[in-house]
Amino acid sequence: MDPQALMDLLHIAAGAKTDEEKARVAWRASDYMWRVFPAYGFGLCRHFNNLCQDQEWPWVKDLWSQEEMAAYRAQFK
Repeated sequence: MDPQALMDLLHIAAGAKTDEEKARVAWRASDYMWRVFPAYGFGLCRHFNNLCQDQEWPWVKDLWSQEEMAAYRAQFK
């Protein structure tokens, strides 16, 4: 899949309208893709990450909630 098409699809599906909403959706997707690597392949992960970095989005604080991080860490116990 083309990284730009994926980003557009995610923004539409999430209803992201503001730059902050778009940044949150895209960076969460990028983070998730790297977390489950190689499920999405190196090329898509790298190109999608580069596309995120090329945007002039504001910094996203607390990308993942404390509950989400706790649930993720619990998988490895």
